[in-house]
Amino acid sequence: MTNELIENSSFGLKYTPAVLEMERYEEMEEAVKAFADKYSGLVFTAAEKNGATEARSELIALQNSLEAERKNVKKEYNKPLQEFETKVKKLVDMIGEPLDDIRDGLKVIEEGERERRESALQSTLESMIKNNDRVSIDDLEQPSSWLNKGNFTNKLKPTAKFEKELFQAIKEKEREFEHKEAQKRIVTNYCETKEIDPSGWLQQLNYRSATEIMDSINQEENRKKEKARLAQEREEREKEAAQALAKEVEQIQRVEKTEIETQAETDIEPTSQIELVKEVYTDTIEITGTAQQLKELNEYLKSSGIKVKKVEDSFVLDGLPF
Repeated sequence: MTNELIENSSFGLKYTPAVLEMERYEEMEEAVKAFADKYSGLVFTAAEKNGATEARSELIALQNSLEAERKNVKKEYNKPLQEFETKVKKLVDMIGEPLDDIRDGLKVIEEGERERRESALQSTLESMIKNNDRVSIDDLEQPSSWLNKGNFTNKLKPTAKFEKELFQAIKEKEREFEHKEAQKRIVTNYCETKEIDPSGWLQQLNYRSATEIMDSINQEENRKKEKARLAQEREEREKEAAQALAKEVEQIQRVEKTEIETQAETDIEPTSQIELVKEVYTDTIEITGTAQQLKELNEYLKSSGIKVKKVEDSFVLDGLPF
């Protein structure tokens, strides 16, 4: 039935190619050319704007008329084709629904087959690296092409060619492992000679070579040495500056001490030249005694620098004020 449908898929179509003849084409071509030539090469000024607008309208009108005729003819010409396409599309849609169901079913079957091939692949890899302490299944980059149907026999065994490919992939990983181990040893030994912890540097082997890491170690060591040298120089400069400042302060103190001593010697006066200022009091008293006693008292007061003067109601005795 299917073959018969395919062989008779022409639908028994009766098709006569349409012929479009333009009997007056030459006449129309000549008329249009003459009309176009009429306006070709014209240059309009601002004063002739209305004439230019009118010419533009006439040309657009003719252009639109020709385009409208072309579209009408095309529409009529395509009408049988459109009807044919509509009918054929209806037949195609009738096939689409069962076809989609079959495709979905095949997809489920193919996914199941792929899962079985994946399981067979993992079993094969486990068998090949069973006693390998350098490579694990997780280390292997398994491209999707490994699950292609052509890599397995009907009994889900890898073909000889595919098995060789798997063996080469494992060997490549072994070489990578050995290379990484060698790189680790190089970095570790170099760190030991420098008396530094290698753990941080070993982590960089994921994206750098041992040679690059050793260069970085040397750069870091040189940087630390340079930093220490600069720190020592700074400390020495600060020490020298402190010593210079101390000397300068000491010199200033000596000068100030000398100036103070000189000034002190200049300011000192002899004791005899120092005039002591004492506070003076005035008081009035009444004294009773013999004439001789009063005379002796008067002399004592004068010799002591005490001033005595006569006051009201006093009397004079032998020249004394009292």
